[in-house]
Amino acid sequence: MAEYTIGIDPGQSIDPTAFAVVRRVDGDSKPTFQCGHLERLRLNTPYPGVVQRARWLLQEASLLGGAELVLDLTGVGRPVYDLFTLEGLRPVRVTITAGHEEIVDDRGGYHVPKLVLVAQVQALLHDGRLLIQKDLPEAPVLRAELEDFRGTITDSGRWTFGARSGAHDDLVLALALAVWRANKRNPTKIHPSVLARSAIRTRPVLGAVGYGELNQSESDLMRLKAQALARGRI
Repeated sequence: MAEYTIGIDPGQSIDPTAFAVVRRVDGDSKPTFQCGHLERLRLNTPYPGVVQRARWLLQEASLLGGAELVLDLTGVGRPVYDLFTLEGLRPVRVTITAGHEEIVDDRGGYHVPKLVLVAQVQALLHDGRLLIQKDLPEAPVLRAELEDFRGTITDSGRWTFGARSGAHDDLVLALALAVWRANKRNPTKIHPSVLARSAIRTRPVLGAVGYGELNQSESDLMRLKAQALARGRI
């Protein structure tokens, strides 16, 4: 069974929210990771819009019942996580740090150094085990972000890692989160029954920002669930 991970790096007014969908494929030796979706939402997309977009991705037939979410809590991520929780969706929580050690806190959240996240992406690309679909519209942007990503030393002698001044690293981080989580076992997949519940809290504000009709009937979701069951995906 294929395993999908959706990495989410939330932003709003300065940096856009970015999504990356990664599929883990286990081979005879080491797994490979395929990125088939990259996306950035418009600046100033409200946080409920971020949640709703994640719901739409989870409802894609190929991902239904076989995907999990991983969310960056750094910066604006905590209120976004609260909205996900209100919707019944519980992403894996990651706080990106400037340290060197990965830590699991007493609430089950992860604290992962940015260096670890991006170094893993670069290593897998170098080994040919991270494959990014070439015709993705955001693929050139991702490549530019990877080229801009660099390390600097602060006045206190600590290393920091990120995009150069004025550049973005949202797609890099969304991809890095997805790859980092996909490289672990025991994914927290979201069952289709969760998606069938009404999105009461997030729906009202979204039409104003161009999302159009957001109501997806329960019958449509049950149809998708039946298709996934027929293919043995859940």
